[in-house]
Amino acid sequence: MFTVEPLPSYERDARCRLLINGKPLDTYVTISGGLLHINVEDNDAIDQFVRYTLLELPPLETLWLHYDSECVGLINLVWITADDERSPKPTSFDITFGAEPDLAKWNRAYSFAEYCESLDRAIQRINNPDIEFTASDEDRKYVTEFTIRFPFATPALPIGAEINRRSALIRTLHELVENSLVPPVNSHSVAVTFDFPQDVKVPCEQYLLYFVEFLRDLGVDATSELKHQAGKALFTVTPTDSQEALGKIRTALEIYLTLPSSPIGNIPADSGTEVQKLAANVHYLRSQLALSQAVIEAKNATIQAHQLTIETQRVPPGDLVRNSVIDITPAASESEKEDLLGGAVTITKYQGKGFEINLPEIYRWLRKRFAEKW
Repeated sequence: MFTVEPLPSYERDARCRLLINGKPLDTYVTISGGLLHINVEDNDAIDQFVRYTLLELPPLETLWLHYDSECVGLINLVWITADDERSPKPTSFDITFGAEPDLAKWNRAYSFAEYCESLDRAIQRINNPDIEFTASDEDRKYVTEFTIRFPFATPALPIGAEINRRSALIRTLHELVENSLVPPVNSHSVAVTFDFPQDVKVPCEQYLLYFVEFLRDLGVDATSELKHQAGKALFTVTPTDSQEALGKIRTALEIYLTLPSSPIGNIPADSGTEVQKLAANVHYLRSQLALSQAVIEAKNATIQAHQLTIETQRVPPGDLVRNSVIDITPAASESEKEDLLGGAVTITKYQGKGFEINLPEIYRWLRKRFAEKW
């Protein structure tokens, strides 16, 4: 049972307190013309509201539900408005889903404007007059938000049920848009998805980009691409020669990702410039990771830095690149996995205890494998 208590107010619209079963809810409520305007930002309060129908609420003009993260697609705001504000108790409503992303943190492979354009086209193809899409700017050049509005099916339906019903369509549209904007990975490519901690992302990605030069030194021509989407990094390697076995490249990449966490022995002066370059890149990455960790520890007065400090303390710096791998496509089958140096290194997992990796030997092993016909 909802009840409304007036609060002292010096504003034109009177402030109120909303209670359910006698307990106040964490909401911001005003009343105008006998109708309530309710803003809900607390997740627990949102969970309580959506269990009820609009008929069970006091006479309502607007209900705003602010989600602290994306509830479906890019949506972070849902609001319900009465169609007839002049009615003492409206019975017809619209439900609107809104996206207001922080564009300063936008890091997807496409722009927000491109997303809105593609979403608009997808909605037009549905050709449903009950769906109204609006972007914040007509020419879409500086679009910062969008809304999708539907008629609320019936006020006798629980609010959460209507949100879920409309969310199913929005989720489908979101997936269609993302699939159209993010091209599929080339079938003759090795694709690895990484989730790097923010403070070490730059040196880790620099290390990835050197991999193509590493392949070239092994006698393999390839191109690479690094894209960002939803905070993740997608690293794709495509050999120039379509006959080149992807299994070899994947093996080289998995070894390459293992090197920063492997104890590397002294590099003889006659090892060749290729080995020297590889060692230099490994040592540079290690130094950057160690520096980042030192900076984080110096700033651990903030919660974010403290949390990242805990994370980097739990994972040795050299392991960050390898442990940030989320997915590798295509995956290696059991028959493709090989042991190196008598089983001390098994492609993706370093198992050495009490000895050092012979970097020139690994380099020669890889060159020999690429020269073979698999």
